Amino acid sequence: MILDKAGQKGTGKWSVIEAQNMGVPATAIEAAVAARSISSAKGEREAAEKILGLPPVGEIRVTDRDAFIKDLENALLAAKVGAYAQGFAVMSAASNEFGWN
Repeated sequence: MILDKAGQKGTGKWSVIEAQNMGVPATAIEAAVAARSISSAKGEREAAEKILGLPPVGEIRVTDRDAFIKDLENALLAAKVGAYAQGFAVMSAASNEFGWN
């Protein structure tokens, strides 16, 4: 029921184009748009896997589970803050550019 590929509505692409037009870095949004584009090319990814194979998947050894979970939570929070900061920077620049106040 769930396909291994993502679709796009265009809002991310539009946001990236406008951010670049205004000279505002939006690397988190750009990476998300690129990841969705790569994801949608499922046939190409499957063909590449047949030729290249998959990388080995190692086991993660965690000595302190609670500290590991806290590190993951902090990493997620940092990523969210960075993504939101970029998004708000784009909106702020657009507000100035288009007089949104």
